Amino acid sequence: MNTAHSEKLDNQLRILRITLELTSPLALASGDSSGLFDSPCAVDANGLPCLPGTSLAGAMRAWWRTHLGERHQDQDWFGFVPMGDAVAAAQRSRLHISMGHIHNASNQPVDAPTPRSQLQADPILGPLLGAQMPVREHVRLNDRGAAADTAKFDRSHVPAGHRFTFQIQLRLENDRATDWESARSALLKALENGDIMLGGATRAGLGRVKAVDARELLLKLPADIEKVSAHQSLTSKLKANSLLNTGQPAPTPSAPSPSAPIDITLELAALDLWRVGSSGVEPLSMADERQPDTQPYTEHRVDWSQREAKLDILKIVPGAGIKGALAHRTTFHFNRLSARWATQEGELAPLTAVTTLFGQALDDGTGHAGCVHVADANLLSVPRATRHDQPHVRLDRFTGGAWNGALFSESLLSSGGITLKMRIDPQRLLALNSPATGEELLALSQALADLGEGRISLGAGAARGLGRFRFIDPKQAAKVMQQLTTQAQAIQAQRAQEQPTPANTTAEAQSHV
Repeated sequence: MNTAHSEKLDNQLRILRITLELTSPLALASGDSSGLFDSPCAVDANGLPCLPGTSLAGAMRAWWRTHLGERHQDQDWFGFVPMGDAVAAAQRSRLHISMGHIHNASNQPVDAPTPRSQLQADPILGPLLGAQMPVREHVRLNDRGAAADTAKFDRSHVPAGHRFTFQIQLRLENDRATDWESARSALLKALENGDIMLGGATRAGLGRVKAVDARELLLKLPADIEKVSAHQSLTSKLKANSLLNTGQPAPTPSAPSPSAPIDITLELAALDLWRVGSSGVEPLSMADERQPDTQPYTEHRVDWSQREAKLDILKIVPGAGIKGALAHRTTFHFNRLSARWATQEGELAPLTAVTTLFGQALDDGTGHAGCVHVADANLLSVPRATRHDQPHVRLDRFTGGAWNGALFSESLLSSGGITLKMRIDPQRLLALNSPATGEELLALSQALADLGEGRISLGAGAARGLGRFRFIDPKQAAKVMQQLTTQAQAIQAQRAQEQPTPANTTAEAQSHV
């Protein structure tokens, strides 16, 4: 094993402690399956959700390789094990990343064994124990926009607002201090801006985090060796200033490059009644004697504005519901633009170009992530949505009369609207030999136009006229469409450059002769 950097005198021990807050629910699966959930969350010895160190290291290393590869090689910091006969050249990781432990209502990480009764009494940790974990129901859509057979599943998650703290320890020589401080600043900026996501379903609104606190303690070795053990617990105090730039003015944005992420924010107002999801954590109102059978989806969110954290209940539109509708409509427009018509019965094979945009999960366990991230949509405060209860009765198809005992009701939202937020990472679309042609972005642009002009619906009851929206600011929507068109033209130009010229083709043919 290569121990070149350990044979030198490691003059410094740095302890970097970072606190992350979930800006969306987190679904970090344990890899097991249980009788309760299809995809249970990873938990620690207390049975509370946690952030495994391997998951943190993997997410940070993937970001590190993409954004710092030219200046700081990820293998130098995270280690590597080469394949084949070169195993002797393996190098251990400089970074020792701990497990991330969840905070209690007093904003303290729970990193020690704690009596279960004490955890159950905590207002924000109690609902996360055992069978009380919140879940999201999912269903895969086929090419006709209907639920695919045997494709229903659920995913347990940690509600938004929860906080986790973890530590990074590293020993390094004095002459590497500047390198680490440069990489650390870039890493913390990415965490503060929410550029690093954790867990599963990150393209469907989950796994968004932001750093709310980061402090680093510098110890000189061997003089401060006795102080190391005092800072192993996450509840110990680090006497250091915060390294985050919270409250500082944002830097002036530079001219965007073709590979820069495209951030989209659109406000949509409901044209009529609508409902996304069903039920959730509890009914919208507990005052009524009888609640409607189906209600808009609600979730918990941790509120840290008071001295002790509490759980709020919010109505949201899950990102998966928006992404599914857009992916189906984008496929329709891509088929139309590329003159790919359905000529036979049955489900069409997935389009490689569209799956590059939205990702793909195959039945054999293979697949890949997409380039489109759709966040959970929050309801607009103005105009404010109001509740509208609507009764229904099931009809007998033979007589046309009411079915005995089949009276039910649903709670709908009237007016109001949502804020749609998306991010498109075009790096994979611009990559060499990518199947993307640019038309998939044009198709996505037209799918967004359909959504903002009431031609497609979100949520339940689309066949009954529910779930139609319009753009609140058509000018902003037009800018988004133009941005997608410009990016599509950049992809088309890239594909044109990859095509061999006639002269090069002739020369290559003559060389083979």
